[in-house]
Amino acid sequence: ERKRRDSVVAKITGATYSPVSLKPPVILEAKRLYVLIHNDPVRYHHLYMYLANRCATVKELAKVTNHLLGWEKEMHGMNKLEVIKCWRLHLGSSALTGMVINSVLDEPSLASRCTTTFYPF
Repeated sequence: ERKRRDSVVAKITGATYSPVSLKPPVILEAKRLYVLIHNDPVRYHHLYMYLANRCATVKELAKVTNHLLGWEKEMHGMNKLEVIKCWRLHLGSSALTGMVINSVLDEPSLASRCTTTFYPF
């Protein structure tokens, strides 16, 4: 599904519509592909590093990582701590990994909230 962006955001991003969610038939295929990527450490690492580099703020990154967190929780017995351990193991210790983990926390860090608030400046 897509929603229409306001004129300022559309000019900045170069796109009139913003994706909101995946359709049910697409979700099954996306999950299948994600499982394949999860089993390939290089692709897995590249996927998350791409997403962390692509998103300007933790809030933007959270839109995507919350979907991936749900899929990861299905693979790890619905245990959020196990998912975070998996990310730390596969993604290593870096600022981008911290950004990925911070994006799914219940309460984002003070630094990420400030960055999100003042990002347009």
